[in-house]
Amino acid sequence: MKAAPSFPGIFTLNQTGAGQAAAINSDGTVNTAANPVKIGGFISVYATGAGQTSAAGAPVLPVSVSVDGIRATIQYAGSSPGQVAALMQVNVQIPNNVKPGGYVPLF
Repeated sequence: MKAAPSFPGIFTLNQTGAGQAAAINSDGTVNTAANPVKIGGFISVYATGAGQTSAAGAPVLPVSVSVDGIRATIQYAGSSPGQVAALMQVNVQIPNNVKPGGYVPLF
């Protein structure tokens, strides 16, 4: 059996791997339906399984994120400062054409 080069998984608020992503708004608050990020704003999403990383903690393989089916701009993807090595932080800008309100899918 051959191992996959990466198998990313996004951490979730309920810690089950399903439901809302564990994300922090740029003001440091937890992103929730009651406290959403504004369109065009940034969130930090936390994941594991990025595969091999460089000495600086950045994933060797490309990282991409889509929000509501729209490719998002990534400001940073790499190790989360002050956390364990396997925790990856991805800072994502919410695309301008995402439908506002409620939950939107993030991949």
